Amino acid sequence: MTKTTAPVDDVLTKLQAELAETETRRNRAEQEVAACLARINVLTGRLTAIHAATAAIANLSPTAPDQEWLDHLNAWRNTLCEELRALPATIRDAHTLGLKTNLVLSIRAIDLGPDVANGTGYDLTTLRLGALMIESGYEVLGADRDRHYAGKLPWHGSLPKVERRLADWRKQRAEAEARLAEAVLDEAGRERRVAERKSQIDALNATPVRKTRGDGSQYDRYPDGRRVEVTN
Repeated sequence: MTKTTAPVDDVLTKLQAELAETETRRNRAEQEVAACLARINVLTGRLTAIHAATAAIANLSPTAPDQEWLDHLNAWRNTLCEELRALPATIRDAHTLGLKTNLVLSIRAIDLGPDVANGTGYDLTTLRLGALMIESGYEVLGADRDRHYAGKLPWHGSLPKVERRLADWRKQRAEAEARLAEAVLDEAGRERRVAERKSQIDALNATPVRKTRGDGSQYDRYPDGRRVEVTN
């Protein structure tokens, strides 16, 4: 009995040691797998963000047409305002009154759209604005003398509407560029960005809010609850 016990004990000891070593390797492998999966998620997220941001930038409509139209609107408006100011302060004849009405409607059309002329007897082609548009190279479309149809001038939006479109475009591009800049940062850059944000938050949290009491005295209240009296 004694002769067989020793070998069994040796085997048990060896098996237990091997089992412990295998468990250690398994735990290490599981940790490595978890780390790899986490890294895959990070890399996949960055790839997705880069593709989405570059696609957003590429899909933005070109701004040149809107910018050209905006420049024309501003130039035409300046001309119309100058012509309106050149009219006499007191108008005593129907012709000059008609000129003034035409100029005012033209300016309002730039600010609000050509529908402001509805019901006035004017349209874009008969307004002074229409003449300025034709001078700038815009063509009357669909004119038909047989049907006594004067045609229509192209219209690409009022001044505020075009300004909003350009502002929206700039905002969308800036947001997409910010997402792209974030996605292409390397690890060192990301760590710096995190540190910078933390520093900004810490600085913001350390900034006190000045309070005024009913008696006019003031104190600075800090985010941590401290109050410091303000002395003049």
